[in-house]
Amino acid sequence: MNSLEESYFSASFYGFNFACSDDELFFNSEPQISQDIFTAAHVGNKEVVHSLISNEPYLANAKNKENWNAIMYATYYNHQEIVLFLLEKKAPLHACNGKGQNVLMIASSMGYDTLVEQFLNLGSNIECRDGKDWTPLLYAVDNEFMKVVEVLLNYGANPNAMVRNTGKTPLIIAAYNGNCQLVKMLLSSGAYLDFKDCLGKDALSYAIEIGHKD
Repeated sequence: MNSLEESYFSASFYGFNFACSDDELFFNSEPQISQDIFTAAHVGNKEVVHSLISNEPYLANAKNKENWNAIMYATYYNHQEIVLFLLEKKAPLHACNGKGQNVLMIASSMGYDTLVEQFLNLGSNIECRDGKDWTPLLYAVDNEFMKVVEVLLNYGANPNAMVRNTGKTPLIIAAYNGNCQLVKMLLSSGAYLDFKDCLGKDALSYAIEIGHKD
């Protein structure tokens, strides 16, 4: 993560960027004998998830106080079997948490290309925006997840998606980060070199300013 744009994924947990606060992830720090649907999805306990949903199907759509549902937790922790099971049980693909992030946004920000492609195949909106006005592609580029960026671009993500209040684009972010591979990938997908942010700087200006001459 860089300082170009503050995002919801700025904190670190076991070396990864994540989309929520400690209070959101650890909704119950007390030991418990039985697991609720959110805890089970969080830790990857597919047997409990299956049992709970089988007995109470509405739990596939239930949210906790932070507006996170089970499929969001399963996506965040890359529990793919649970994600697929919840989708089969009609878990909401487009539901958003309290920060406007759906499962496609979460998967893109975490680098889970398999889940990203799965969600896109099921009809996720590739140009969805969260409360910060960021798209899945912007997060994938900012976190430098090459494979996710490739998948999103192949599915038609807009390489010129702009954060409205800052003017940042995927290309500007990639240039600022000094990631030549991403810059080339975005340019080959139609990213515009002459787009400028609210400071009047384009991708080339940032690359020169930061010292990324290559």
